[in-house]
Amino acid sequence: FVLNSAENTDENFKDITGAKRAKIYDFSWEELQRIQEESDAKIEGFVVRMDNGEFIKVKCSEYVNLHHLKDNINNNSNLIPLIVNDNLDDLIGAFQDDAETLEYISKIQEKVSGLFNHYVVEYKNLRGFFFNKYGENRKEFAMKYKDEPMFSFVMKTTEESFRDIEEVAERCARQYILNRCKTKTLADTFVDSLGVKASENA
Repeated sequence: FVLNSAENTDENFKDITGAKRAKIYDFSWEELQRIQEESDAKIEGFVVRMDNGEFIKVKCSEYVNLHHLKDNINNNSNLIPLIVNDNLDDLIGAFQDDAETLEYISKIQEKVSGLFNHYVVEYKNLRGFFFNKYGENRKEFAMKYKDEPMFSFVMKTTEESFRDIEEVAERCARQYILNRCKTKTLADTFVDSLGVKASENA
């Protein structure tokens, strides 16, 4: 809406343009600042006509914040870390009125969580093979499993206690996924490998 003190004199505006004329208000600068800070996220902003006749656009704070969050969703290198670090709750709450975005988040979260659990199991299996089947023989173990995703993580954590294996496995699985998503290009490729096109929510 336009904020100024002018009267709406064009009675035929809707007939001519097919749209309603913007509502007009007369507010002080302090009142405008309050409106900017307190307006609902659904309100993008408003246009202000200054006393000198110039116009400026003002974006409401909640709207700006919401669309900054949307940038995180559209950038897979931001979204994947939020998922694997279990930091999605606040983000999901901001999109309760956006079914398309929530569906996208849910789809990616389901795929990433499934892959994460797979790598946790793989890590524990490989670690078990290293100590039991191969008797800690690194050369023989490497010849068999060096191409497996969790191989290097098992080799780096052989000194970790078996009592902490669940925690260690989750840490390694999380790091492996994060390593695959360090840049937007890598993250988009990773998401594509899950069967979800990076462009679906663009």
